[in-house]
Formats: sequence, C-alpha cells, structure tokens
Amino acid sequence: MRTRLVYYFVHSFGQFGYLNFNNFPYLEKYQYDNFCLKIKDELERSNEIFISHFFEKYGDKHEMPPLWIVCELFSFGQLLTFYRGVAKEIKRELSRDLKIPDVVLFSWLICLNNIRNSCAHHARVWNKNFKIKLPTNKDKYPEWFSISRSEINKLFVILTVLKYLLKIVAPNSKWHKRLYNLLDEYRNIPLENIGFPKNWKMLSFWRE
Repeated sequence: MRTRLVYYFVHSFGQFGYLNFNNFPYLEKYQYDNFCLKIKDELERSNEIFISHFFEKYGDKHEMPPLWIVCELFSFGQLLTFYRGVAKEIKRELSRDLKIPDVVLFSWLICLNNIRNSCAHHARVWNKNFKIKLPTNKDKYPEWFSISRSEINKLFVILTVLKYLLKIVAPNSKWHKRLYNLLDEYRNIPLENIGFPKNWKMLSFWRE
C-alpha cells in the first residue's frame, strides 16, 4: 500500500511534493502540519543508514529527503493520514489496482489499522465488532454479496478482506493455511460468534 501510494503521488507531484500543503486537498492545515511534524521527529530519531547517507550527501541542498525515503519511516497511522489527504485521482489509481472502490479501500485501511493496534496490545478480537464497508454495486462486485450483510461487523469479514488482498499482492502467501491450522487447533471457539457462515470454505474468496 505504501509503495503504490508513494508511486502514484510522486508521478503526480514529484519527489518533494509532500512538502506542499496544496497537494493534500483532503487534509486541514493543522492535520498536514502535524503530519509533517511527525515526519521530522521520525527523521531526527532514526538511526537508519539510508537516512544519514542522504543528509551526508545531499543535506546541503535539501532540508528534507524525497518521499520514497521518508515513507520508509511511516507508521500505519501516518500512511492513513497520507492516504486520507491525497487527491481523489490518486486514491482511484490505488483502488483500481485492488479492484475495489476507493471509499471501500479507505474503510479497509482504517479497520486493518484498528485491528492491528488491538492485536499489538493483546486485546480480544475474535468476537469483537468492527466497522467496515464492502462494495455496494452487486452487478460490478457480485462476489462480495456472498457475504451476509448482517455479519459485516464480524472478524470473518476482516479475514476475508485479508485473504482477498493477499491473493492480489502476494499470490504465493500461505497465510490462509496458517489460519486453517489455527482454527483446527482451537475447535472449542464457536465460529458463528466470529461471523463464519457454515459454508465459508465454499465462498469464492476461500475456495482452493
């Protein structure tokens, strides 16, 4: 996500375009200023060799590195802020790669960031409710209507989103195999509480 987003942004506004507030039409000025401040803080704290190399070689000409260097220091939250702020055309380019609407992709990113934070703090997620959007055009995205809208807030939908994304960005991933093994190991957990339908392995997203 980060690589694609930076690629499209740089093609539109150049390697230092992130230093121009006007290139972020969906951010308030204070949001943009906070974003830049966090970047500067990360640069000052960083011990990365590529950061020190840039300033040693180009520090006399540039106060800040190009975006493809800066983005290496982005947290998931900063990535979300960056995505939220960029022009609609860039969001559409990115969502087109993933074959989903841009408003749906933004919803997914927010939800994945929240669930990542929950996992990082060892919070319960298996029966937690989440807020996430799915495509609403049944003619264009028929496979997403195989998922019950009544279970859209359950973990099963998040797992399906992950499976869908991984199939595109990492088609050789064995993540779903690890998920199968995990579910087999903890058979006492009722799958219906996680939103799993009885025939979930027959859905197009999960079918081998």
